[in-house]
Amino acid sequence: MKDKFTLHGRADSAPPMSLVVTDWRTAPFCIHDFGIGRPVVERLVSDTVVENAVVLYPPRVNEGPSPGLEVLVPFETHALQALIDDAEMKEFFEFRGVEATGS
Repeated sequence: MKDKFTLHGRADSAPPMSLVVTDWRTAPFCIHDFGIGRPVVERLVSDTVVENAVVLYPPRVNEGPSPGLEVLVPFETHALQALIDDAEMKEFFEFRGVEATGS
């Protein structure tokens, strides 16, 4: 195959109601010393939003008790405040901020 990029399946090329979940909880990034120290957290660094992708992050280290499961969820900006203000969502989830915005 000449164009190797076409082999890469993009999550946002799936039908609109599709959902792709990537689970990084067992990735042991924070146990390795890279010579300048150990990372305390591993996070997806991106300035773009993949509409259909949900990311389950590995736990943070050295922060005392676990803050629980951290999940990156793509969500439409115009409806974000309604999600944050929802009583049932507040009962189970804490909003930690926006990591990236789509164009």
